[in-house]
Amino acid sequence: MIKLDINGYSGNFVNLNGNNIDFNFNRLDVARAVITIGFRKYLPAIQNVGIFRFLEILNKTFAYLDIQNGNFFLNKLYRSLDASEKRVISYFYGQGFTKLYAERSLNCDFVDHISNHKTNITIHTLNTISTPKITLDQKVKYEGILEPDLLGIDRNNNFHILEAKGSSSGFKLGVLQKAINQVSIINNVNGVQPLTRTACFFDMSNIPIKGKIVDPRGNEMIDLNFKLDQFKRDYYKPIINYFEINEEKTHNYEIGKYQFVLKKIQPFEFVNLYIGLGSHIFENVNSSTEITIFNLPAVNQFKDENILEFSLGPDGILLISFKAPLIHI
Repeated sequence: MIKLDINGYSGNFVNLNGNNIDFNFNRLDVARAVITIGFRKYLPAIQNVGIFRFLEILNKTFAYLDIQNGNFFLNKLYRSLDASEKRVISYFYGQGFTKLYAERSLNCDFVDHISNHKTNITIHTLNTISTPKITLDQKVKYEGILEPDLLGIDRNNNFHILEAKGSSSGFKLGVLQKAINQVSIINNVNGVQPLTRTACFFDMSNIPIKGKIVDPRGNEMIDLNFKLDQFKRDYYKPIINYFEINEEKTHNYEIGKYQFVLKKIQPFEFVNLYIGLGSHIFENVNSSTEITIFNLPAVNQFKDENILEFSLGPDGILLISFKAPLIHI
């Protein structure tokens, strides 16, 4: 669990506002979130050395994030790193926490880094100078057009813009202001206003980790345009490619009446950790069929006594660990 202070939302999202709000997730949730935004989808994905990138992202999650009395915190191993390493890891955690927030609070099925889709997304500049709608730190100067990190898409194909910041050395108002400036510049996405523009800062210096979330609205500086179907297909590329190059056996795994395809993640020999995808999504991505997500199993349907921990995203991607390895039939 971490704590959130949230303000600035209006309309259908006004109930999100509040202070010291509990935000619950597990370690596999963080790993799943970071995996799905940690790859450049316009590259040959995780072919060749890319598989080590996949394992690197997982290792970052497991190595430095611990739990005390139900609260997540950065452990002593993290504190022993030099400043440059800490910045990289804080960046990953900030991205992961922001994605989980978008999934849980903004009901996004897909959340990905805009830079992962450079060949698909085009940016049209409307204005070059802007004044932020919310100014928390007067000392932060305008730095020109810096697009935000993340684009979220909900089940109805509405859009959400998010910027993620994270630090292990305390809350930095100026950094949050920069995040506000970045999300504020987005005018339209595919010709329509995004439902939310969310700036996130995660202070990882204490127990628990504390997030500051602000929805500042927009400044009409740039438009984003992209092909929605291509975005969704590219989103799943790292998982599909991992299945192709991973020589582990593929397992068909059923939760309730929902089918997943799973593969064991190597070389995580100390845990029986698997990554999977809904079977129908896997088939959709590998064909010209429209990608649809429906009838994902509820948390209470994961009744297998062999399960240790799991994280199921609204995108149908499953990260799950077992007490004993699955037997291939």
